[in-house]
Order: sequence, then C-alpha cells, then structure tokens
Amino acid sequence: MESVKVNIKCETGIFNRDEVNMNQYLELVDEDVSKLLPDNQFIGVMVIVEK
Repeated sequence: MESVKVNIKCETGIFNRDEVNMNQYLELVDEDVSKLLPDNQFIGVMVIVEK
C-alpha cells in the first residue's frame, strides 16, 4: 500500500454564516452559548487537508 503525506490544519472560532462555505465547517452546538450569539454566527471548526 502506498502512503501519502498530508498536512491538516484546523481553525476554530466564531464564524459568520454569511461569510463562509458551511460545507467546510463543523458546527459545535452548545445551546447555552449559542443563545448568546447573533443568529448568523456559530462556533465551529474548519478542517483543511493539504497534500
């Protein structure tokens, strides 16, 4: 089996739904915290895989 080296970068934070591609983000849901954010913002993680 051939091995492939990849770089994985993660970015966490509070993101604006109107400014990001939601297919690239994992939304972290905490109902208590989510209530404090405006409707168009979310807490999430974006994972980037580079070959």
